[in-house]
Amino acid sequence: MDYITNCIDAGSDYCPCYLAETDDCLTCTHLQNRGFCDCSWSGVCIYQEYVWCGNKKKNFRQEVEGSIVEKKLIGEKGVLLKIKVSKTLARQLKNPGSFVFIRNPNKPPSFNVPMSIMYTDEFSGEIMVAIQVLGIKTKTLADLKEKVIVKGPFWNGILGLKHLKNSIEENVLVVARGIALAPTNLVVQYLLSKKNKVTFVVDPGKVGEIFIKDYLNHLNL
Repeated sequence: MDYITNCIDAGSDYCPCYLAETDDCLTCTHLQNRGFCDCSWSGVCIYQEYVWCGNKKKNFRQEVEGSIVEKKLIGEKGVLLKIKVSKTLARQLKNPGSFVFIRNPNKPPSFNVPMSIMYTDEFSGEIMVAIQVLGIKTKTLADLKEKVIVKGPFWNGILGLKHLKNSIEENVLVVARGIALAPTNLVVQYLLSKKNKVTFVVDPGKVGEIFIKDYLNHLNL
């Protein structure tokens, strides 16, 4: 069976990427070493960008040091972190499925942990993530006090994002449990902005708390 694969980074500041250098681009047929143009991409030509970059990949996603504005315990093994970042990064992370990698500044890059964005304020340059303490990496995050390393933006952290964005004026059921409540905040807000009627079913799970309720109380659910 053939599958149509869409690249979430196509046309972004991070396109073309490493895959272009190895003839494995998901979108551009020229960068698949097929020798002709047969893509369905309607944005800026990826091959042209690759040539303009000197036949090299574009920017890396940079690691930056964020300041911890607020730290709140949730349940017995959960932590909410509000992190001060640039306004640009906060704006780039406002869509459903956005996530970052974070780690303790005292640990090596191998301690990076992907975290879904629960909340973002592009005007103040703040993001919020929810952490469930399970192993050595998340334990080091629970110990954070003032600073944290943030790498991003990343997208497509939610399967079926295309169908989500195509939902307009429909009845939508959202079901979430435990720490997976975190990414649903942006999902629900996005669905409501498209005039969908949302029914939200939640379960505190092992976290033991519906920690996003303060962000949903003012919404029409």
